[in-house]
Amino acid sequence: MHMNEFITKSTARIDSYNGEQHIGSGTGFFCILANKYEKAVMGLVTNKHVVAGATSIKALLTVKKDGSTQHQTVEVPLNRLSTIHHSNSKIDACAINISQIMNLIQAQGLELQHSVVTKDIIANEELFDQMLPLEEITMIGYPIGLMDTHNNGAVARRGVIASNPAHNYENRPEFLIDMSCMPGSSGSPIFLANTGGYSTKDNNVIMGNRLHLLGFLWGGPERTVTGEIVAIPAPMNTKPIAVTQIPINLGFVIKATQLKDIFDQANKLI
Repeated sequence: MHMNEFITKSTARIDSYNGEQHIGSGTGFFCILANKYEKAVMGLVTNKHVVAGATSIKALLTVKKDGSTQHQTVEVPLNRLSTIHHSNSKIDACAINISQIMNLIQAQGLELQHSVVTKDIIANEELFDQMLPLEEITMIGYPIGLMDTHNNGAVARRGVIASNPAHNYENRPEFLIDMSCMPGSSGSPIFLANTGGYSTKDNNVIMGNRLHLLGFLWGGPERTVTGEIVAIPAPMNTKPIAVTQIPINLGFVIKATQLKDIFDQANKLI
């Protein structure tokens, strides 16, 4: 599979519900949270604020059986067993355990058609130290809830890293991206996906491909009507509101290194 296909198939739109009430939508990406003793914990990684106040989430999955592709809506109740929150309250990251859903899919003879992020492509501190500002990056998600409903397709957007990736922006484990980050993009994975070649800090050119998960979006800076710059989570709802905050086409990305906390918790489930 070409890496561009891999990254565009890595997500599902998450619709959050409080009972029967639809709260809003965000993005989650498929990830192996733990894998040992021939057992695995599969999760949808997203932001805490995407599921805040929700009792369940729904996601549309693409599966295949006997050569035929179909889409199925699955529902996951949210509780202490199904939701793994980052232990740092200031890190807007969590994962929804969908292992039981995956077991049911396999029991029906179905094959998941989504890509799954594994630890071997997750960026570490060494990679961030080697990266450059203005590296081109790709975000996969569902801005304003937009998706190809017929094919269950996500929307890809491209931009650049707007801060020094070797540093923690504002002393948070994050970096800044120059990209329009709309409501519904919360939880969208940010990939470094180079095909053909890329340059290094020491001005060498490496021929070949490079694919890494760098992190996932949680929000962005906005300018209020009074001119103040504030950082807010990417909103989930798209209902009409009075415009009092103006996006400035930048986004805050939680570094993928922060997934270790969630992985450590998931390991305890096996």
